[in-house]
Amino acid sequence: MGAERRVVNLRAARADDWFDKVAGSAPNFEQLCDAIGRKYVAFALVAGVRITALAIDPRSSDNTQVTFAIGDHGDEHTMALPDFRRALTQALVQPEELGDPPSDLDNVEAVQRYVGVRYLLLAPIFGIVVHELRVDGGMDPTLVIGLGTLADEVSVEEFREVIREAVRREEQASRPQRPFAIDLGKIPEAEAALRRGDHELTLEILEPWAGPLSMLLRTPQGQNLAPDAKSALARALGLLGAAYARKQELGSAEEVLRLGVQWVQEGEVTGQLFAQLGEISSMQGQHGQAIGLLRRALALGCPREQVLPVLAECFVERGRALAALACIEEARARGIPQDRLERVQAAALGRVGEAYHAFRSQVPLERQPA
Repeated sequence: MGAERRVVNLRAARADDWFDKVAGSAPNFEQLCDAIGRKYVAFALVAGVRITALAIDPRSSDNTQVTFAIGDHGDEHTMALPDFRRALTQALVQPEELGDPPSDLDNVEAVQRYVGVRYLLLAPIFGIVVHELRVDGGMDPTLVIGLGTLADEVSVEEFREVIREAVRREEQASRPQRPFAIDLGKIPEAEAALRRGDHELTLEILEPWAGPLSMLLRTPQGQNLAPDAKSALARALGLLGAAYARKQELGSAEEVLRLGVQWVQEGEVTGQLFAQLGEISSMQGQHGQAIGLLRRALALGCPREQVLPVLAECFVERGRALAALACIEEARARGIPQDRLERVQAAALGRVGEAYHAFRSQVPLERQPA
């Protein structure tokens, strides 16, 4: 029987007024907020980015140039304001591995590290108050969070995702609005471009769709679209996510793929989106999260041949060699080339040694259906 559930008041762990304190002590702070955006100044502080100079274009804020450095001794870089905002967003929405709750729940710093210092700093920027941490009692840890008069109990990872999604929405809202023109007939052209390796053309065709589709999703017109149209839009977002991933813009890839999942919640297209999200999580070293996403992809009907090799790699990284070998054997039985599996197979066998060979000599592998 588990220990009694414990409630930890997080008043001491919060930093509700940290941004106002910075604003009151820094010269020219309001001018900086006017030029860049108040939330983006906060994002920069949370990300450890020092803004050292601005070249403001009074005719168009998009032409404003931001010079900045990362940390106290980093080299300076200069970006146009939209690119700077996008880079900050990508930095802040990268998932972080969630560890175990601290043994000493009275240690404020340990509790802050567990919940996530980044998320505790960003929460008040969006008006979110983190009230309590609840642990033990035979249940997973949860947080009680509030927004205005509303309160909810969520897992720690769900709280983090709430903050990441708020950051993503802020960047989407700051993008210049383009004419809303979506031609579904362009999807095969974008797909063909991606297939031949021309991801720049794929981006040129589909990148302007992301902002309008995010807004359309929240309108009655979007909700009332036919299932085939929603599926086509989700497929387009999957292609856009793949193009971003090939450019190693993983934050942008994850953003549009999650948008695609919101357009269709079931079926093979959704499975494909979850498979892509799983691959991106794996590329970011988030192998535990990737396993959940890849399993969801399989449950939604994504071809097993696509998912199994990546799933095996994630199992190996999480120390689950037997699960990895089961994936590898099924992948081989389904015709996936050995060179695609060789490295991860060697890593998995290195963990279990001769015991697995002895087991297989007694229990031959059944051939999987093609």
